[in-house]
Amino acid sequence: MSASAFSRVRRNTVPIPKGGQLQMGYYNPAITSGGKFREWSSSKIQLQNYNFTAPYLKAQVTMDNKHGGPPYKEGGAFRTLRIEYCSPYRGIYGRGTYPRNDGLMRYVGGFGPPDDTKFGGDLPVGDLSICLASNSSLFPDMTGMGDKGYALAKPKLEKASGFVFVAEARDIPKMLKTTSQGFHDIWKAMGGSQISKVMQPKKLADQFLNHQFGWSPFLGDLRRFDNVIQNAHSLNSQLTRNNGQAIRRRVTLGSGSTSRVILGGNGVVLGPGLANDYFSGTPTWQTIELEEFETYAVGRFRYYRPEFDSANPDYLSAWNVAMRQMTLYGLRPSPSNIYKATPWTWAVDWVSNFGDHIDYLTDIALDSISCSYFYVMHHRKVTRRFI
Repeated sequence: MSASAFSRVRRNTVPIPKGGQLQMGYYNPAITSGGKFREWSSSKIQLQNYNFTAPYLKAQVTMDNKHGGPPYKEGGAFRTLRIEYCSPYRGIYGRGTYPRNDGLMRYVGGFGPPDDTKFGGDLPVGDLSICLASNSSLFPDMTGMGDKGYALAKPKLEKASGFVFVAEARDIPKMLKTTSQGFHDIWKAMGGSQISKVMQPKKLADQFLNHQFGWSPFLGDLRRFDNVIQNAHSLNSQLTRNNGQAIRRRVTLGSGSTSRVILGGNGVVLGPGLANDYFSGTPTWQTIELEEFETYAVGRFRYYRPEFDSANPDYLSAWNVAMRQMTLYGLRPSPSNIYKATPWTWAVDWVSNFGDHIDYLTDIALDSISCSYFYVMHHRKVTRRFI
């Protein structure tokens, strides 16, 4: 989403205090007499200061649109970038006394962190304009995530797909034939006949379609039927308890993390920059980047079905008991189920979200599902650590 979609920009910054300097320590030369060590000089020389190049300890910029309210009855695009510069302000590291290998000089104090270049040149520290960029890589394209998130977050009264399963049962013999032919071709390709042929592209496409739109939904239906059979009582109680109540639901649409070394090398890069002869070996350093992300949807829903209303005098009637079972097993002839059972509608949904709109209308008309608020968020956190 481009920056032009936002009408309001807010900034909040906490600058580095005290002029951005950090005293880290001092050097002491050895006083010798007759070639022998006598004492350390008490004079402090080469006072070390560290100049912060980052202007902010913390910074945040938020872009959104202002809406009339309260009550707030509409939402919109939202983007925020928060930066926390954890180092070097939070202290001096490795306080102590460090003698040189020849014993004639020592450093008393601690260490400051490396300069910003050791964390990578693309850090947005102090550069809040990165949030305003129209094509900033920090913010992914969220187009289409709303329909997907709503479909996963909304209350699902039908716990199985009985209507669609029965309608598509006619395709089971064809699925078995396609699969058996595929196993036969593999057997031939492995030397099962004198003429070994690999599977042709058309056959590979048939196997893909057979798996994606045949076996995968079929086995999924069987698992859902088993779940309803095993948990029918608890599922019925849950739907009855939530019937007519506001329910907040949160679903994860995607998440993950990656870790990688982005920089590294040899030598001393921590202030005050001790020479190598203060160390028993060659110092090494590296910068590790950890990226964590999550995309999620949150909504507040309400549904109502008369057969799940426990206050209804006819709640235990044979008709309502049967209706609850039909709902649980997904046997109701609804627009959504009829659409899904219609041949080749899977091809339409493969390239569009038309089926989601059918589901949306069915939810309103059949189950009285309403939503007081719904949003999709993507949260990305990048941490860089110098070792």
